Amino acid sequence: GAFLDLLDNSDDAQATKMYINILTNDAKLCGYVIADNGVGMDILTLIESYRFATNTSHYEGDLGKFGVGGTIASFTLANKKTTLTKRADGELIVGEQDLKWFEDPEHDPTMSCMVREPTDEERAQFENHCGNHGTMIILSDLKKQQYTRAGDLKNRLLKDIGTVFYEKLGSDKKIYVTYKGRQHRVRPNDPLYFNDKSKLLHSERHTISFNDHNVDIKISQVD
Repeated sequence: GAFLDLLDNSDDAQATKMYINILTNDAKLCGYVIADNGVGMDILTLIESYRFATNTSHYEGDLGKFGVGGTIASFTLANKKTTLTKRADGELIVGEQDLKWFEDPEHDPTMSCMVREPTDEERAQFENHCGNHGTMIILSDLKKQQYTRAGDLKNRLLKDIGTVFYEKLGSDKKIYVTYKGRQHRVRPNDPLYFNDKSKLLHSERHTISFNDHNVDIKISQVD
């Protein structure tokens, strides 16, 4: 669920390409990179993105794409989070936070993250993943995860992302999972088998009104 939350933030930032890179060391999981070519953030929004609680309004495509969900999702996976972000008309900036800082009695608890200049290596990495604008999150010092084998995680991500983002995946929006240097494109995975005539026995579509919003409902009977 944490990876899906982070991808949802990228989707809100109008990204057309999103990446999850699974990092390994001697076949063991050691980190993740989540990157997109979305609108990016300015420095104030970058700092806000590291807070565990915020009252910032969140709208699709705004610079406040990271809120409580993105913060908690990141630190559910890892103890250290490094964010590289750039708007099309701005400079590349880096924010960093390590949960182990809070174990230091001299650490200022009001400082949500440290902002610094990117290294040359980080600039090259950002341009490779995001291009001229976007956001890249590097998660390291991983917490204990359900998956100890990177290959199993890769397969699960391809399936779950393909299901959750089923209606959004297409020629204008691509998501990739990279493992051992090989890039796997996420394919749509319709959980209701609406396009699989071999399994679909009956289907219905309805639109209902809920809290002044229209909600589309799909019902399918499968073999």
